[in-house]
Amino acid sequence: MVSVPSGPPAQTPVQPPVQPPVCAPKTHKTEEIRKRLKDLSLDTRLSLNVDIEKQNEARQLKAYNHTADPANFPDDASDIVSVITIKSSERDSLRVPSFLALFSKVPKFILAWLAGEEQREKEKRKRDDALLGREAKRRCRDTADEKPRVVGSQTQIAFHQILYDTDDFVSIPLPFFTNKNLRYIMDHASTLATTKANPKPGETKGTWILDIPKLMAMFGEELSISYGEYSEAAPNCFRFHKS
Repeated sequence: MVSVPSGPPAQTPVQPPVQPPVCAPKTHKTEEIRKRLKDLSLDTRLSLNVDIEKQNEARQLKAYNHTADPANFPDDASDIVSVITIKSSERDSLRVPSFLALFSKVPKFILAWLAGEEQREKEKRKRDDALLGREAKRRCRDTADEKPRVVGSQTQIAFHQILYDTDDFVSIPLPFFTNKNLRYIMDHASTLATTKANPKPGETKGTWILDIPKLMAMFGEELSISYGEYSEAAPNCFRFHKS
């Protein structure tokens, strides 16, 4: 006869979860070291990060060799070392090419970040240009200041906004300021050949301006006009720059 125990079944003791080993920091070891690292110049911290990256790459290669061929590479690699902190404001300053060129050593993770930021800016510009569309990019005539023409009176010569935009970047040849050419620009500005100028300092988008080399074939080059045309264009040019 088999006896059956009457008490509660014995419980298997619960094992505590295995905690991963805590890796001691190798770069920012103490609070004093952290403070000293912050006091280093940006140039020094960038240079140190380049050295840390090279050491980490060597560790990764050693770890791979040990995993792939432990017989010939019995020693495993030590843990990866963290890089020295570069503040976001310092990273942003490195986006300026002239400032970036001042540093002889720039770590790969900074270069990768800069490339990513540049790519995001290009994609954003493409999206913005696509949203604008062809119609929005056209130079449209501003009719706000138009006045009815009085038969028998001299027509006042006006300057289209695109002339002012163009003059901010390049010189406009004097033949462009004859009465005939100014009227043509005013009436056909939206169809004239244009080119996109580089952004001004502090701006991210370029400005559409007149393509002067192409339009000189239509309006004339400098010194190509007669004395009569010069007498007409010179006062218009003076009034344009004074306005």
